[in-house]
Amino acid sequence: MTSLVNSGDREVGRLIAHHRKRKGILQRELAAEIGVCHARISRYERGHEFVSLERRAAIATALALDPQTFADPMLEEVTPDERDLLSTYRRIQDATGKTGVLRVMAAMESAHGAPSC
Repeated sequence: MTSLVNSGDREVGRLIAHHRKRKGILQRELAAEIGVCHARISRYERGHEFVSLERRAAIATALALDPQTFADPMLEEVTPDERDLLSTYRRIQDATGKTGVLRVMAAMESAHGAPSC
């Protein structure tokens, strides 16, 4: 199923291509291993098609990688504290609570003289 893709999905595709090429595996070989056509692998790698979590796990297994490799590429370069912060923020159910957290962070940023964009 094709879904709208975003920058995170494109990053997943980039990572798939990177790891596949690094291991010397052709798109056709990877496709056969996970049971899809090679054109789908091409669409994944170019960021033209959403890759489900189930499919990401199958690709990771086929490439002999940790299944978390493609789980959330945006979290690849964050510290454990940053991961905890994001995890806690995502558990806030109330929109007002989330807005409050963002306001506190903005106030802290401006109090410390952080440059604005």
